[in-house]
Amino acid sequence: FLGIEANNYFPGHGVNYSMPGVSPGGMGNVYNDEFLFKDYLGLDLLPGFRFEPNTLVYGRAGLSFREIGLNQNATLNPSSNGFYADGHSIGGRFGVGVVYGLSREIGVAVDYFYTYFPTWGAYWSDYSIQREMTSHQNYIGISLVYTS
Repeated sequence: FLGIEANNYFPGHGVNYSMPGVSPGGMGNVYNDEFLFKDYLGLDLLPGFRFEPNTLVYGRAGLSFREIGLNQNATLNPSSNGFYADGHSIGGRFGVGVVYGLSREIGVAVDYFYTYFPTWGAYWSDYSIQREMTSHQNYIGISLVYTS
């Protein structure tokens, strides 16, 4: 068995991560860093082997596409310069899964995959600050599968 899968996170999967920032140059401003990840597409190759007539075990290898945003606002002095940057990142992912066929067209699948995204960074020239982040994702899910 060799399958190809394109998937998305409808209506969208996003993670908003906030952390306290720093006060550059003793200016009295405290900046909070807010990172936003929004996954929007996955493309996978699924080689598998059927152990029984109704059971398929497969591996998964592919790519995941994500939007990234960084927002850094001053919390003590709103008139100071804020910073915003965004971009896209492509990560690699791999995993395993099992599908059990309930009928010829309908099955139930259990999946696990791990996704790694390379380091993404943004430079704030006003204060010579470089912000970088690396993210990983673990997914475990149960799906209803339809094939024709």
